[in-house]
Amino acid sequence: MAEQQDVEGIEDDDLDGPEGGDEPPSGPKSKAAAAKSKAHLAKVAGETAELNGLDSATLNKVLREVIAGSRQISTEALVRICAGASRAGNRLLVNLSFEAVTKTATPLLLTQAFGQAEDERREQVQEILLQLFAAIREGKSQLPERFFAKFAKRRSIDLFRRRDARFEAKLERSEPVAEADSVDELPDLTPSLEDRVLLSVAVHKLPPKLRTAFIQKHQFGMTKEEIAEQNGVDVRTVYSWLADAATLLGLNGDDE
Repeated sequence: MAEQQDVEGIEDDDLDGPEGGDEPPSGPKSKAAAAKSKAHLAKVAGETAELNGLDSATLNKVLREVIAGSRQISTEALVRICAGASRAGNRLLVNLSFEAVTKTATPLLLTQAFGQAEDERREQVQEILLQLFAAIREGKSQLPERFFAKFAKRRSIDLFRRRDARFEAKLERSEPVAEADSVDELPDLTPSLEDRVLLSVAVHKLPPKLRTAFIQKHQFGMTKEEIAEQNGVDVRTVYSWLADAATLLGLNGDDE
């Protein structure tokens, strides 16, 4: 995490010249930032190449070691592995590598959720991880593949501004408005950001097996058969886990 914070102030264009060429920007601070940036990216590239060179079984073993906290790999390299798995349609590797991303990214994300209660900090972490996963699935994870700390900082600032804007909007709505249109009073059936975050937090509190199965089914889009294979159980057990998770989440036992 310390290294991620060190590169937080590095801009992507520190590697380019003023006109986008090969010459680095002038000045000692710019040159130092560019050198740090290049060293960081070289380290990430080396880790990624090493991971890509592993056979499937060994790669899975390494990722599980990251999840267990017994091995350290940069978040950027893990995001690259997850993105590559997503492009290849390897959902099992997407699932495992994103668990590793979550493990390495969470400490940094918590430090950036400053000035909030513990539950709110956890909610912010979950929301940024959801945004990261969406970016990976959409092929738009170039920034977190290079400088995860910068991606995290930008998303944290964006969430802060959105919370502030919603607070201001609530204050405005509390004031009487003349000639209000009754259509404005119709409820919005689209799940709000708060609803999605609250569900994410509730999922995080599920027992480990139920949480894993629920995320694999509803976030990673895995079939029940794939979940069973990933967890070394039969499909009937997966049905039971999903039903129990749905019940605990107040979804009336509907695992779909």
